[in-house]
Amino acid sequence: MRHALAAGRRGVAIGTELPRFGTRPVLVLDTDGAPVQLPIHACWSPDHYAAAALEQLATRLGTFAEQVVRPEAEAI
Repeated sequence: MRHALAAGRRGVAIGTELPRFGTRPVLVLDTDGAPVQLPIHACWSPDHYAAAALEQLATRLGTFAEQVVRPEAEAI
């Protein structure tokens, strides 16, 4: 729903499905014109049965954000 609202220029959405509903990343600037950076944190119990897989997922999401999302936002 949030993606559809954003695609219809009726709202803002944050998500991982970039091409769905025609959405795209947007570079947000602060009042000085510098890009706003939003830290993303992932956490889980170190005793979780899938701790290693969760760590790999978090690392891959960070890489995706740096290599795909940020360049697309900066290109607009």
